[in-house]
Amino acid sequence: MPRPALSHRAVAAAVAGVRRACYAGHDSLSLRRAVGARLSTALQPTAWSLAATDPATGLIVHRATDGVPSTLSRDYLVTVYPGEEAMRLIDMARTRTPALVSRTPAVGELLAGAGFGHRLLAAFSVGDTLFGAGWLMRERGAPPFDDADTRLIDRVAPHVGRALRHAALVEAALAAPASGAALSDAPGVLTFDARGTALVRTAAAEAILDDLADDERNRSDVPGALGGVLAQLRWRQSRAALDTESSLDGALRVRGRSGRWYTLHASLTEPGPTADATTVVVLAPAPRAPTATGLTSRYGLSARESDVLLRVARGESTKELVAALGISAYTVQDYVSRASEKLGVRGRRELVARLFRDAFGDGSR
Repeated sequence: MPRPALSHRAVAAAVAGVRRACYAGHDSLSLRRAVGARLSTALQPTAWSLAATDPATGLIVHRATDGVPSTLSRDYLVTVYPGEEAMRLIDMARTRTPALVSRTPAVGELLAGAGFGHRLLAAFSVGDTLFGAGWLMRERGAPPFDDADTRLIDRVAPHVGRALRHAALVEAALAAPASGAALSDAPGVLTFDARGTALVRTAAAEAILDDLADDERNRSDVPGALGGVLAQLRWRQSRAALDTESSLDGALRVRGRSGRWYTLHASLTEPGPTADATTVVVLAPAPRAPTATGLTSRYGLSARESDVLLRVARGESTKELVAALGISAYTVQDYVSRASEKLGVRGRRELVARLFRDAFGDGSR
């Protein structure tokens, strides 16, 4: 039996609910949970997953899910996502296509094995840059997703993309040190055989993986960040025969639930005479993203310039800065101009973009 068509009232309520969530100042995880719940009410999927992605590579860095089996998440992350799906989402962002119902045979096989028959793929972007992705799935025998469903995603996707970008900037700028027991500075090491079975997991790696765990209510043994860097490595490995300059390693920088930043680096070992190549992943604490103190030392900003800059990164307007800091609009613009000159950029957009690149760069600065 086909699902009743979405009424104008239901669509309006869903759009309004998602917009409220997007402009409520949520952190990334709370935002994705709220958006997922509102879309679920309107579109009635059997399961859903909303991920934050690395804008530089399209890799998944964290997932919030409801009803998605951990085995499906793991298999999707390490076998399907790396090239084909990641490239599809990046292309969706570039072509301004927020929603897509088509899927490849590989995806269809994975979904069928988990009892799902239909999927709606969503790309959340700002301009042509991907900041997040969504998967809504329905069980076999349920009505497929239709044009009305994709039109709803089309309407809310720009708001979700901007909210994810804003949340990423705020979290990068305001990342706080972990509370409670101090985390070790020791790097962790994982090794996997050719079938993806973990051979070695050091204690430090276990602690870091716990900090990188996805939505606490739906944890799996492969956090999105780890699955992403392994997928990147496999994708590069598959292309190595076609591209002799393809690098046989993968890297990602990601923020843990504690607020701490980590670099994940995966590489293939040379195969031995009696064994296949193994994969080695090194997880190491990284310097935190810029804070007011970090901006002052890194770029030579004054304390007030740093304060203004972080408020700009949080999306505050000149009017809001005037009210918060008790200074004139002219003085605000003067601080922004001086900070821009020290960072080598022009205007607020480039200023925020520079902060973003520093926050989500390769950790080598």
